[in-house]
Amino acid sequence: MPGEAELWRDAIILDTGDAFSDVNQQQGDRVANAIATAELLVDRYNVEGVRAQNIGERDLALGRAALESLKARAKYPFVTTNLVDAESGKPLFSRFELIEVARGGKRVKLAIFGLLTARPQPTLEADKLKILPPVEAMKSALADAKAQGAEVVIVLSQLLARDEAELGDAFPEVQLFLGGDSMGMSPDAEIAGKALSFAGSQKGKHVGFLKLTFGAAGGPGASFSDPQAKQSIERKRAEAQRRIDTYQRMLEEAAKPVAPVAPVEPARPRKVPTEVYERQLASAKAELQLANDALAAMGANEAAAGGKTDTNQVSLELIPLSREVVDDPEVKSLVDEFRKKWPDLTPGH
Repeated sequence: MPGEAELWRDAIILDTGDAFSDVNQQQGDRVANAIATAELLVDRYNVEGVRAQNIGERDLALGRAALESLKARAKYPFVTTNLVDAESGKPLFSRFELIEVARGGKRVKLAIFGLLTARPQPTLEADKLKILPPVEAMKSALADAKAQGAEVVIVLSQLLARDEAELGDAFPEVQLFLGGDSMGMSPDAEIAGKALSFAGSQKGKHVGFLKLTFGAAGGPGASFSDPQAKQSIERKRAEAQRRIDTYQRMLEEAAKPVAPVAPVEPARPRKVPTEVYERQLASAKAELQLANDALAAMGANEAAAGGKTDTNQVSLELIPLSREVVDDPEVKSLVDEFRKKWPDLTPGH
């Protein structure tokens, strides 16, 4: 086991995206405020040693000029694989970043990609930008990264779940998705092709600490497994089955004839929300199918490992940001001074 110093030496700080803006469109006084806040964030990222940052769809609200200025300010790369100039087709930022980490006395090359879902954004046309379909952009970028010796493939994701699944199926080399275009706050992994997908957390409340352990079986490019994932998926499957049983029983009860209230009165019609029950039943069946598919994919990955236990493993811990972090004297002084000129415009502050 490496010592604590070695663990921290190989710790990598990554931002999965949407750090600069919490909305898709900034207007009025909020534009300058958001840009100033982003500059402060980049300056702190420089100090803390961030290694790569994805640009998400909300970050685009700052405008192309501001993002390019922020990139020039940053001492680390913005990695956004499928954001390009609409006219030339050239990437606006880095398509990927190669980072080396230690593994048993050797060095392993991680390839860090950044992707966002291709859909209309308010600023794209004005800024002459285009979001390429993730699979299209990843094809050439992944080939180039592998040619440069990439062994582990990680995607900083601002993708919808369906896009992660499509990408995971198209590129078995992809091992991990980090982030995702959701408000998820769970340490449990989802299955996306042969990859594992870890959601981020609600902004400003938690930091995700991801631990990678490289086993001897299959090498660093082999699939990762999450020791907790199977139990989590089995819990989801059991919950989905419970919901199915509940709504099927409710629909059966709703279909039964209603007895008269009294012998002298006719039966009163009973209005039962059967459409709601049917929608909930369909939703539960879909969740059950997803859980079954995930367990099947996990079983296939285990079979591919040939029963070997010394495989690559990954785990995510969501660490809550305590008041002690907020009130760190250096950070508090910096923020207090900043707020004298740039007040927090968030509603309720």
